[in-house]
Amino acid sequence: MRTEALWYIGYVAASVPLLVISAVGWYRASRRARRLEEHLLQREGGNDATQRLEQTVDALAGQMSELASAQEFMHRLLVRPPVPGAKRDEGPRWITPH
Repeated sequence: MRTEALWYIGYVAASVPLLVISAVGWYRASRRARRLEEHLLQREGGNDATQRLEQTVDALAGQMSELASAQEFMHRLLVRPPVPGAKRDEGPRWITPH
């Protein structure tokens, strides 16, 4: 027998079992992935957690808007221009030691 034929037979003998093992592994992995996706899509617990998260975010958004309006109000109070004609209490012009 020629050595080229022996190499060919050895290559086929080694690659066919690897091909079969890879095909079986691919089939089983795809089947497990499909079952996992179906399980995750049918699970109702994730939907409840999502709703609670949305409610929390909405509550925080409301509190942030209240905080912003309170800050705006304080800014208007502190930066209010002086009333014309009103006497300002400046206190003493100088401080003397006792």
